[in-house]
Formats: sequence, structure tokens, C-alpha cells
Amino acid sequence: MKDKVQWIIGIVIALLLMLPCSNVQAVNDVFVLDECELLTTEELFKLNEQANQIKDDLGYNAMYIAIEDMGDQDGFDYADLVYNSFYEGEPGVVLLRDHQEKMNYVNFLNGLEEYVTDAELDEALDNYLDGSSYYDGVQAYLTSVSKTFKRINQDYPDFVAGQGALPSDSESLTGKESTTEEASTTAEEGTTEETATTATLSGNQKELPYLVDMAHVFGQEDSDQIEQKLQTISQQEQCDVVVVFVDSLGDKTATEFADDYYDDNGYGYGASHDGILLLISTGERDYAISTTGFGITAFTDAGLVFIVEQMIGDLGDDDFYSAVITFVNLSEQFIQQAKTGEPYDVDNVPKMPLNPLVYLVEVVAGFAIAFGLAIYQKSKLTSVYEQASAADYTKQGSLVIHHQHDQFINRVTTSRVIETKNSSGGSSTHSGSLGTSHGGTSGSF
Repeated sequence: MKDKVQWIIGIVIALLLMLPCSNVQAVNDVFVLDECELLTTEELFKLNEQANQIKDDLGYNAMYIAIEDMGDQDGFDYADLVYNSFYEGEPGVVLLRDHQEKMNYVNFLNGLEEYVTDAELDEALDNYLDGSSYYDGVQAYLTSVSKTFKRINQDYPDFVAGQGALPSDSESLTGKESTTEEASTTAEEGTTEETATTATLSGNQKELPYLVDMAHVFGQEDSDQIEQKLQTISQQEQCDVVVVFVDSLGDKTATEFADDYYDDNGYGYGASHDGILLLISTGERDYAISTTGFGITAFTDAGLVFIVEQMIGDLGDDDFYSAVITFVNLSEQFIQQAKTGEPYDVDNVPKMPLNPLVYLVEVVAGFAIAFGLAIYQKSKLTSVYEQASAADYTKQGSLVIHHQHDQFINRVTTSRVIETKNSSGGSSTHSGSLGTSHGGTSGSF
């Protein structure tokens, strides 16, 4: 790992040699390192200027490091090593991106971690991931941490360059990790569309988004409404209901992606990680539902078929908002039903109420069709007229019966076996890549 750090330092020297002399004089320290060529030379210079200004104004270092592959090294340890190779012992923050694994790590170091709140840590990571390009993301990250530095200087003026007493009531937080799936990357612009997935674990408390929109399907208002609804149901029922949108599955199937996303990000309530996750890939136009723990009990195979039938039409029409709302409402209904001890299954799948207007239209349409056919058939009978008695319909002398009798010839019996379907119901399961048992279903739209 030390060889890797030395290589990064070599990149920094090469970067400085590439810049004009006037620029080298302006950039006192290098805070933005880009092994992956996500940023242009001009963008690197501007971001380093911004980071140097933060150092001059507030006294703290703010680094960004993008590496191609971190190997099997721990992200926080690696970020700590690189940071302290440049600024040993100085308080600051580093955001490390492992580009191959799509992992992002934010780490406040050298005493500064004692002053940073969970909300500030989340904001730094979220602002980076919400950027429309890598340049915009790093710029937003630097702006976010500069606000944190200002707040620390105001609240704890005695804290200077790592000296001074620590706040007795502070909460220690060493870092935050985010797993993201990259939606699209343009090499020239370094554009990436990602949505943050963050987790802060403290006992059974967590901060995880219930709507993860990596495909940018929803506007802010719709996104907020769905997130609030998912959060309310999940917390009330103590069973996570999660919706994830991506625009590519990569080399995974929809089921593998859904299972791994649920497991890797730590979703689910209790020791059995109770919950359900709906995955929609807008690129492949595939969907998958993954259930875990009590979610496997609540959402049987027959129940999942019913849920898919209710939302597949909206998915096919790209009406993702209606499809998600249908999924969310039915999920709440299924969880509540399962808690009665009789989950919806083969013999008791819920029936959707029929719209009275639809029923009326069907009746009227049927009557109109039948009446029209009767009138048409009657109009064809132009040579037939009604007679007064039945005798008028027979020809005189055409039927003479002298003798009649019945004779039994044989009997023919036809039999067939009526097969009954297996109505055992329940949920079929499989194991995810981490060995966790999941139920679920998948398909295309």
C-alpha cells in the first residue's frame, strides 16, 4: 500500500509540473488527487484553488482522492494513510473514491472527528454524489465541509490546529461509507449520476433512504412524497419497504441486484432484517422484488404475483409514480394482513374493487351488442311469416306413421381424470451472495 501512496505523490508532482509557473505559485498545497482522470487539468487547478482558500480562511485541510482500485484495503484506513502522508497530524477531512468498486468514504481526521455531527457528515457525502459531474460534486463537497469548518470555529474557538480541549458532550464519529451504483459516465465531462446511500448505525437506529433514485426518474416533490410514505409505513410496521431505481444492472440479474443492494446496505428490521425491496431498472426494463425475514412470510409467491399484476401496466407505460404508489399501498396492506396470522396467499389473495362505472359500461355495451344482433337476424327473415296454428307449418299428407318402436343397441361411457392443482401456497426462497435467505419475484415490463 505504501507503493501506491508513493505513486500518488508522483502524480501530484507531475500535476504541478504540468501547470503554468504562475499557477504553481498560486497553489500552495495540493488537495485534489485524481488517478482516474475524472477531472481535466483546468478543473483540478480550480478545485485545488478552492481547497487552498479554505485552508487559508479556516485553517483546515479538505482533500479529495480518486483512485482506480483500492484492492482489499479498508477505505477509511487507506484515506487516513494518504492524507497523513501529505498533512501528518493536521486536522482535516478527506473524501476517497474507489472508482472500480463505486465506493466513497468521508473521513474527518486528527481530532476534528470529535466535533462533526452525523448531519454534517451526511451532507458532505450527499452533496458530492448529487453533483451533475465529478467537478460539480467535488466543488459541492468542498463547499459543504467549509461550512462545517466555520461552524466548528464558531462553536469551539479554542480548537486550533488540533490543540485545545475536546467538547465533553460531543459525539465521536470517524467516518461515513457510501455504496453507490454508477448510472452513466461521460469520459470527457466525467459525468456521473448517483444517489447517495448512507447509513449511520447506532443500536437499532439508522438513517437510510427508503427511495433510492439512481435513474433520476422523479422530481423533488414526487421523491419527497414517496420517501415520506415509505418511511412512515416502514417505521410503523417495523418492516422496511424500499424502492430502488437504476438505469443499469451491470453484470447482475435483477434478482441478484435487488438481493445484494438490500443486504450490502443493511436494510431490514431486527435480527432477521424484515423488509421488502422493489428494484426497477429503466435501462433493461426489468424489475425484481426481494423479501427478507418477515417479508418472506408477508409476501407469498401468490401475493407477489398479485402485486405485480396491479402495477405492471403502469410500469409498461413508464408511469413510475403510479406503479410505486400501488406497490407501497399494497405492501402496507400485505404486512398488516400477515400480522393477523393469515398472510395473503393462494386461497385468499385480495380482490380489487370493481369501479361501478366500468360495470355499468360493460352492462350497457353487452345489451347494445345483443340487441343489435337480434335486429340484424330478424331483418334477414323476409320470406317467413307468422302462422295462426302449428298445423299450418306441415304439408298435408307428408307424414304417415304406420308402426313405431324403440330398440336398445348399446351404451358408451366416457371418463376422464380431473387433476387438482397444488394449493399449498407459501413463499419460495433462495440465498443471496452473502448467504441471506430471500424470497421474491422478477420479470420485465
